[in-house]
Amino acid sequence: MSSNNQYLKIINLATVDSTNDYAFKLAEKGAEEITVVRANKQERGKGRRGKNWSSSPGGIYTSLILHPDNPLEEITFLPFIFSLAVARLLNKEVKASLKWPNDVLINGSKIAGVLLETRGNSKKVDFVIVGIGININTKADQIPLGSTSLYLETKKTYCLDRLFEGLLAQTIKLYSQFKKGNIKTLIKEAEKLKELVNSR
Repeated sequence: MSSNNQYLKIINLATVDSTNDYAFKLAEKGAEEITVVRANKQERGKGRRGKNWSSSPGGIYTSLILHPDNPLEEITFLPFIFSLAVARLLNKEVKASLKWPNDVLINGSKIAGVLLETRGNSKKVDFVIVGIGININTKADQIPLGSTSLYLETKKTYCLDRLFEGLLAQTIKLYSQFKKGNIKTLIKEAEKLKELVNSR
């Protein structure tokens, strides 16, 4: 475990079953905000509704441990807001769009997803785990049909560490705004990128 700065700890793993599961266990033991788990490969990556997330080497697979004290009704928007962070990152290379509530698309094909898991009760959240998976250098035979990657879209290979740093910068920036109550501004920006299709 290495400290990036006073509020961010990064745990780098070669292989893990699921970064969300790993982060969840850390959060149960009292891991602080913001603790980040990153893996080169996931054996059992998780998507919404119990779906698997293909997690071959060449992508960004990470989960953040958060302790927001926002109202519960705002917490549900976190996947959309973190999808916006991904879109901001990718839009430097390609034109990305968002699909409510948690997918990032390029030309209608999924390139990234965000998974939110929480522990708490009807009054407050103890902690939130936000998992992010992005297909970066992954090839066509490494991802499901209908998905894409930055490599497939641009025919270029990318430095994962550089993009990961950029992703953290965007997520922390948007999360800080979220905690300050600027959710309407964030949702307004995200809505401009929203893909007008039904959730699968």
